[in-house]
Amino acid sequence: MNKRTIIIIIIITSISLAGIVITQLFWARNALNLNEEQFNHRVRIALKSIVNQLNEYNKDTTNSEATLGCMPACNMVNENFVTFINPTYIDSIIKDEFANMYIQMDYEYGVYQKNN
Repeated sequence: MNKRTIIIIIIITSISLAGIVITQLFWARNALNLNEEQFNHRVRIALKSIVNQLNEYNKDTTNSEATLGCMPACNMVNENFVTFINPTYIDSIIKDEFANMYIQMDYEYGVYQKNN
């Protein structure tokens, strides 16, 4: 083999290797993006389930005056959900739903009023 053939083989091999590395980086980036999208999707599903459970809890507590210590004359429709929600209950359903969706991250939550 002459010197020119060896140089051509080295150039072709280098280009092939560069192409393989670029392809690997492309697929690794796509895999990371896909994992992030799947995580976000699982969190959204868990949060929707939590909201549904809180709505059910709200319906149960508004129908039971004994739970809230409310006299029959009070109007629970105008009562604010934030004033009587149990933080321990919220935390427990968040932990349960996140465990069901295999989300093992630390979290913080807050309950806000829509008006402010």
